[in-house]
Amino acid sequence: MKNENKYPIKAVAQLTGLSIYVIRAWEKRYNALTPERTDTNRRLYSMSDIEKLKILKNLTSKGHNIGGIANMSILELKELSPEKLELGYPLSIINEENNRNVDSDIIYAACLNSVHTLNGKELENNLNRASVSLSQPILIEKVIIPLITEIGNMWKEGDIRVYHEHMVTACLRNFLSNLIDSNKIS
Repeated sequence: MKNENKYPIKAVAQLTGLSIYVIRAWEKRYNALTPERTDTNRRLYSMSDIEKLKILKNLTSKGHNIGGIANMSILELKELSPEKLELGYPLSIINEENNRNVDSDIIYAACLNSVHTLNGKELENNLNRASVSLSQPILIEKVIIPLITEIGNMWKEGDIRVYHEHMVTACLRNFLSNLIDSNKIS
């Protein structure tokens, strides 16, 4: 164990192509992996952790729900043949062409990415597309509440600044206000 190289989360993000926020979300929300911790509580990932994250990224981009595959071993994940996968949406950003039946996990990841890049317009667009693709209960339960919780955790841990949190609050306030207004009967 001591001879094995360990990598910090920033290096893992570069090696896998996932944002640090998605890696943390998959770790906390789905227990996809459990990295070691330093004495100062920093995450350290092994090469097998990195391999698993790469496979998970590939499978989710092909249509698999992260909740259904996160706890599988690397061997089980490798057995999921690409021929059996239906084409899905890229994990990164939701765009106009991907507006049909978008998975809530992909929307959540896209919203986190919008926060990380401090792009309020993109966050609003992702939420608006989600309101078309998801039912309101699913949207609130699987995207909005986890997003608010994660933003609070990231701010508490010092991973984002107060202006990130203010941007999210303003976007969500505007989005939810519009959602309520659209449901009022005239």
